[in-house]
Amino acid sequence: MQYVVILFLFLCVFFSYIKEKNIYNPITLFSLYWLLVILFASLELYGLYTTSQQAYLFIGLGMFSFAFGYSIRIKDLPHQKLCKKETKFLVRYKLYIIINILIIIFLLFRVADLLILIYSRYSKRVNS
Repeated sequence: MQYVVILFLFLCVFFSYIKEKNIYNPITLFSLYWLLVILFASLELYGLYTTSQQAYLFIGLGMFSFAFGYSIRIKDLPHQKLCKKETKFLVRYKLYIIINILIIIFLLFRVADLLILIYSRYSKRVNS
């Protein structure tokens, strides 16, 4: 099942990139993300547990639904281009920078905890 989902996601990435002519559209980015996640999970490196086929089925159904909804939305876009309004947005860079600094500090604490666990040779795996 994972190979079918990988093939479907690869086709979604390919055709959406050809259709939109950029990589920064929702279907390309979302499909590429899940393509990489499933591809690396199917390799089962570093003793990862195998993912059930039911999980791949749910991911595949979700991705198919997302791609189907996006393709329906793309068909409606040419009609809306006629009514295009110019909108100006105000970006609050100070708030953006403060939020990013808080996120980086949080992630640094998480990395510090992770490094402590790595240096202490912590392992969740039970040896039998």
